[in-house]
Amino acid sequence: MSSRFEHRRHLADAHGPSSPCPSPIEGRGAAHPSARRGAGRLRRGAAAAALVGALAVAGTLSGCGSWGHVAQSALDRLISPEVTMYAPAPDAESFVDSYGDATGAGSNYVYQVPAATEDGGTRTLTLIYFGRKADDVGWLEIDAQGSSGVHYRSIDEEKVPEAAVSALAEDDA
Repeated sequence: MSSRFEHRRHLADAHGPSSPCPSPIEGRGAAHPSARRGAGRLRRGAAAAALVGALAVAGTLSGCGSWGHVAQSALDRLISPEVTMYAPAPDAESFVDSYGDATGAGSNYVYQVPAATEDGGTRTLTLIYFGRKADDVGWLEIDAQGSSGVHYRSIDEEKVPEAAVSALAEDDA
């Protein structure tokens, strides 16, 4: 064996596998443990920067008509947990904003509706009806994230939890 190999082997034995010294056992170019930690910090930092940027964009666009509603909905889907809420279907003409749909052939309508959870917690949700106005009949069961209604479907009033009906009746009073 050459003396160069013996020297490296001796360093590897003396310092162990977590040694910062390069050795044939670790292989050339192996990332040092602190370098791997640094990469993790970098990824977390990049994710935090992206989140701050998204919040800034959503905040900036919130005063820009329909794009603010779209940006808020996208942000809610990224950072908010989903909860089931209930609301009376909005009146068709009570939309707060409208904008052209992606095809250019129709319009999307934005509604702000008071909604309640099955245990009576309330908040105002933004619902976007794509290509049509609201039906204004019956009740909606809404999959909500943050202040956005992600999915919604018509349901019979008998299926709405009593606590949700009571909470919304108190808000109207």
